[in-house]
Amino acid sequence: MTVKDAVYDVHHPIKVAAQQIHLSEAQCKQLAAVFSKYSVLFSSCIGCYTKRKFHIKLIPGTIPYHGKHLYHISQHDVPAYKKEMLHQESIGILEQVWETVWGLPSLVRPKKDGMI
Repeated sequence: MTVKDAVYDVHHPIKVAAQQIHLSEAQCKQLAAVFSKYSVLFSSCIGCYTKRKFHIKLIPGTIPYHGKHLYHISQHDVPAYKKEMLHQESIGILEQVWETVWGLPSLVRPKKDGMI
């Protein structure tokens, strides 16, 4: 299977509710109301959790670990992965670090349909 590019489409909550053909018309309207209330979930934007800060406490004496090239990626799929990593960097999810004693390679896996 070839890895496909990620898709960041905006979905309209009312249209998504209307596509649920297994629901009655009344249920679709209720669902549309709930979806509209939480429309930010359909915006395709990835936000930041700002409610609290997290800290990682290390066991005293812990030795830094830096893994390299732990996951095999087909050369054919590298462009799709690279494009997704650059996208995530451009929107602030990832930050490229050149020198660090701690680090692991990123792992991106395609969904069943081949999309990242």
